[in-house]
Amino acid sequence: MARIAALKSRADIAAHVAAEHRTGIDTNVLFGFDAEPDLDHSKRMKANPFAGGLGLPDRDYYTKTDAKSVEIRQRYLQHVAQSLRLFGGGPKQAKAGAVSVLAIETKLARATLTGVEQRDPYKLKNRFTREELIAFTPHFDWQTYWTDMNLPPFKDLNVAQPKLKTWRILAGQCWLTSPGLMPQPMPTCSQYMV
Repeated sequence: MARIAALKSRADIAAHVAAEHRTGIDTNVLFGFDAEPDLDHSKRMKANPFAGGLGLPDRDYYTKTDAKSVEIRQRYLQHVAQSLRLFGGGPKQAKAGAVSVLAIETKLARATLTGVEQRDPYKLKNRFTREELIAFTPHFDWQTYWTDMNLPPFKDLNVAQPKLKTWRILAGQCWLTSPGLMPQPMPTCSQYMV
């Protein structure tokens, strides 16, 4: 918790995400990152960042509007608020933080491919060079992340998820500038990381 509270910069966030991924504590914080067979050349492996960052099991938990889904989100808000209270916030601060966390996760969920879309291999193929990914998501410190992950050299990667037009969310709304999205202040990011 102290490490999360100490996050002050993009490099700090990238290093924290790398530590979570590398140690296996939370391999899905903000996004996941692994190596998978290249969709065009199955004998080659390719770096693969993919959608993540959701506390609930699936995107549908955030997008469905039926009574049961609404109830699940309300209970999730209570859970997140309780977690934030353990992190050291008061009841009002924890409730407001939980609302912010759910808002971030909902935007991530909406940017994630549906189960049906995930079955379409053409929607999963989004080749980027390292430089293109850095240019596409300039508010995430990929160099720090890759260095801290101790990754072997690679030239390109496949961004399998989510929908390419909204993929920038994957790098973390905390420091992201994109149409329709406002960067979140660092305290909100810290709450989300809890």
